[in-house]
Amino acid sequence: MILALVLALPLNLPTSDWLLADGTYEAEIVRTTPDQLSLDNGLARRTWLTGPDVTCIALDNLTTGEALLRAVNPEARLVLDGEAISLGGLLGQPNR
Repeated sequence: MILALVLALPLNLPTSDWLLADGTYEAEIVRTTPDQLSLDNGLARRTWLTGPDVTCIALDNLTTGEALLRAVNPEARLVLDGEAISLGGLLGQPNR
């Protein structure tokens, strides 16, 4: 029963292998909206919200269409003179 369900699910497989493809993948930085910035190399795209704080809000695999980011948490914590500072992320999200 479970195997039949798994086999019935559609797979989003890429049509070519980027390691073997003759094409080139050039990175570009694009301002997608006045408050969003995206870094895209044809394989993956990372998008940041630039205001009021800088936060990564999306990380997408462009070969499969899969979203790789599930919750927007701080990416790092920096401690200066005993004071912890969160870098990036959004605090207070009710759902993860």
